Amino acid sequence: MSENDKGDGALVRVDGVGKVFHRGAEDIHALANLSLRVSAGEFLALMGPSGSGKSTLLNLIGGLDRPTKGSVFVGRERIDQLSDLKLAHWRARHVGFVFQLYNLMPVLSAEQNVELPLLLTHLSKAERKKHVETALAVVGLSHRAKHYPRTLSGGEQQRVGIARAVVTDPTLLLCDEPTGDLGRKAGNEILDLLQALNREHGKTIIMGLGATFSAMNTVYSLLGSRGPEIGILHALGFTRRSICFAFMLEALLIALAGGLLGCLLCLPLHDLATGTFNWRSFSEVAFEFRITGGLLAGGMVFAAVMGLLGGLLPALLAARRPALEALAG
Repeated sequence: MSENDKGDGALVRVDGVGKVFHRGAEDIHALANLSLRVSAGEFLALMGPSGSGKSTLLNLIGGLDRPTKGSVFVGRERIDQLSDLKLAHWRARHVGFVFQLYNLMPVLSAEQNVELPLLLTHLSKAERKKHVETALAVVGLSHRAKHYPRTLSGGEQQRVGIARAVVTDPTLLLCDEPTGDLGRKAGNEILDLLQALNREHGKTIIMGLGATFSAMNTVYSLLGSRGPEIGILHALGFTRRSICFAFMLEALLIALAGGLLGCLLCLPLHDLATGTFNWRSFSEVAFEFRITGGLLAGGMVFAAVMGLLGGLLPALLAARRPALEALAG
């Protein structure tokens, strides 16, 4: 019999958990000797102002962070002792995250954002499409499936985030201040939707809420940073290896484009360097495709540099970042 089998049968068990963050010489005690039980099918709200530890607790229960001391069980699994790889697989199967700032991929449509977690399953394309349609119908956004995040209101973006969270039918739904970036009307609609998921679909929900709703309705976008995208993929259950592979493919496309450009520029740059460039002769052969050893070597070098600077090195570094650090940008 496992340690958890001796407990009270709760779906979530947090026992004597403490979490300390180190900032320079200062120790910040976010949680101290916290114990919590959450039953299957329960809708639990964690109320408190910013800095009270709500997000920290949700991150521990969702396997995005580890406690400094104590234990965290979800079902029969002690998740704080799982390896990073096993924890990523566990998150993909059992946890749906709803973030305050939506964290949608801006280059993907609503239906593509919802489909992201399903890419880690063995479902066929047709099966994934059916699951996505069902999830969008549940949140009332079937008619906005083809729209991109920038064309959706804050409330609609959060509905897409909820659809993404439930599309894999997870064991647990964790919502970190899902109404914090919405006006009161849109925030109440999101709460009504979460209550419906709990009552009608039996979802176990743990939600962090601030003391009051925000009166703002602002969409934040981080330019020039891939950190949030990496963090989203971590939270959805993608492993570091799969994230690196995805960005390596992106870097390869950049490199191919760079190689093509290098091949086109290699000959005229060589002629300019040797002082033999002639515009008339160049224009006469502009559409000829001549492959030489120097052209090929130059194109490959240019492609390698473009790929390294454009995607590969940043992706490898970013994929090694902890999920919480990446989500913070």
